[in-house]
Amino acid sequence: MKLISFALLFTFLATVASAGSIGGQVVDEDGSAVPFVTVYIEGTTIGTTTNSEGNYHLDLKDGFYTIVFRYVGFKTEAKGVTVAGKTQLAVILKRVVFQLGEAQIDGNEDPCSFRRVARCDFKCCPH
Repeated sequence: MKLISFALLFTFLATVASAGSIGGQVVDEDGSAVPFVTVYIEGTTIGTTTNSEGNYHLDLKDGFYTIVFRYVGFKTEAKGVTVAGKTQLAVILKRVVFQLGEAQIDGNEDPCSFRRVARCDFKCCPH
């Protein structure tokens, strides 16, 4: 019984000793916090989101990780970091401006293809 207790205690201490964490704040170029950014470890399913103040926290084993920060309207950032104990990583996301191209509508074209849909048998439609 003592041997089992000792083995369990040793396993627990070894796990705690190699456990680390990473956290920090995600801000934009103006220094404003960016809430609800997706933060994840590249190539894994481990991740989290930033809170309303832009802060995040992940519990990880010590080692090297590529951490990805993704949010709509901002350029995705991937940072390589070595986690050793409690590690801090602040990130600045850069805005991305999208410009939509011009849409042209031809008056002779039926963009809804209503006539084709109206004639189509929904059970067996060749279109």
